[in-house]
Amino acid sequence: MGIATATVSSGTDTEAFFGDNVTLTGGSLSIDATSTDNNFAKTNAGSGGAFAGAGAVAHTTNDSTTYAGIRGNPNATATG
Repeated sequence: MGIATATVSSGTDTEAFFGDNVTLTGGSLSIDATSTDNNFAKTNAGSGGAFAGAGAVAHTTNDSTTYAGIRGNPNATATG
């Protein structure tokens, strides 16, 4: 008897921000952040014979963050 296992983990941090020591003067401000994570885990289990047994387990985890915004104390004037 046997077992096949696969484990995949990922963690990403995606940030877009307007922060300290930055000056903006203009009509508008738009801050966007996009993140995409694709985890794939595949196992194959096979056996032959009258008393053989096999199993397969696939497991994925994702610990990611995405942030878009204003941090700190920027000098911003948007008039639009």
